[in-house]
Amino acid sequence: MKVLVVSASRRVCHVVSVILAMRWPACRVTSAAKLTECTEKVASEHPDIVLVDHDEPSLVSFDVVQAIRAVSDVPVIVLARDDDPVYRVQALEEGADDWIVRSQGVQDFLSRVNAVLRRSGSTRYGAVLSFDGMMSIDCGAHKVTVAGREAYLTPIETKMLYVLARRAGTVVCHEDLGRLVWGPHHEADREVLKKYVRRLRVKLEEDRGNPKIIRTEKGAGYVFVPPRAVSA
Repeated sequence: MKVLVVSASRRVCHVVSVILAMRWPACRVTSAAKLTECTEKVASEHPDIVLVDHDEPSLVSFDVVQAIRAVSDVPVIVLARDDDPVYRVQALEEGADDWIVRSQGVQDFLSRVNAVLRRSGSTRYGAVLSFDGMMSIDCGAHKVTVAGREAYLTPIETKMLYVLARRAGTVVCHEDLGRLVWGPHHEADREVLKKYVRRLRVKLEEDRGNPKIIRTEKGAGYVFVPPRAVSA
């Protein structure tokens, strides 16, 4: 499991690492002390969960949560010294998955981290998505199978497919797709997106001229339609 701790405090990062290792011995913890560093690591390292230090004076936790949500749907937990209901509600409204008060104890902390991971479907290297046995996408292992056969995708192609599949049935606009695949500073180039979508269709679709899995919503973006098994 990969964890990103957003805090400039070495003590906070160390304590979190030690506690998480009690339940997940192979857990790898990295840290970010600045907002830009946080969003860059979320985009490049794909942590399974992000823990934000609300009491870090050099960061505003609400801004951190908002910035993360602009580029990723990774689970986010805010760690706080006190349970201020106004701040807690604001953090949750900005997109945090939970607010944990440090004084609640180690076991409570571990249980709630595990609960957030379970709800999000996160595993060691991110969730493996499966659709009716017809397609599975393992973004961490860069492995995609379609109707039992492996489709050999590049890491970027796999990530783009994963981003679309996580939002199956929903239109992902060009800007969001670009940021989620290449990072928060990416300026969406629709021609580049089209090129990658064409490559995906060549490798995934039975008829790339009449795509069923990745459909274009003209002027809006792309939508992933899960493949289904055909009944006999």
